Amino acid sequence: MPHFVLLLLLCICSAVNSTDLFEKSNLAAWCIVPFDAKKRNPEERAAMVAKMGLTKVAYDWRQQHLVEFEREILAYQKRSIESFASWGAVPCTDGEAFGLYVVEAIASGVPVVQPRHGAFPELIELTKGGILRDPDDVHSLAESLNILLSDDVYRQRITDEGMTNVRNDFTAAMMAERVESLFQELKA
Repeated sequence: MPHFVLLLLLCICSAVNSTDLFEKSNLAAWCIVPFDAKKRNPEERAAMVAKMGLTKVAYDWRQQHLVEFEREILAYQKRSIESFASWGAVPCTDGEAFGLYVVEAIASGVPVVQPRHGAFPELIELTKGGILRDPDDVHSLAESLNILLSDDVYRQRITDEGMTNVRNDFTAAMMAERVESLFQELKA
């Protein structure tokens, strides 16, 4: 197996027998985009993952890869490779007034884990597209991420609900109506 590919062993369920841990169904390619020494294109990376016999990838990236994100995911889909995780971090320790990036992630089908402060509790309540965790608590963060990684049904439910709620309630037209309504209230 090529040395430049970092594989992350994921135990999908804590009850997995240790003899089954190295089954290919429990392995996922991780970090192959930013650490691909040969700088393959998305189709070549998907072919490499398929040749290795893996059926899951976790998408990690650097700024220069964002323009190829959709092409990358489509290349995996053509080969029946599941892109089950995308890595992105936006540290926010002091709260956030709105968190547009959270709404954009949820609208794109990426469930989020956010600290319980700033605008995040309201966004998660309105969208149903993520998990709230205790701020500045690494154990709470780890538990939340473990839930997303290990509970496929829950992850799919909050992904679907989040996408639907954002697309219904966070449109430009809906926001304009709310602003107009607020102005009407203030005028009265």
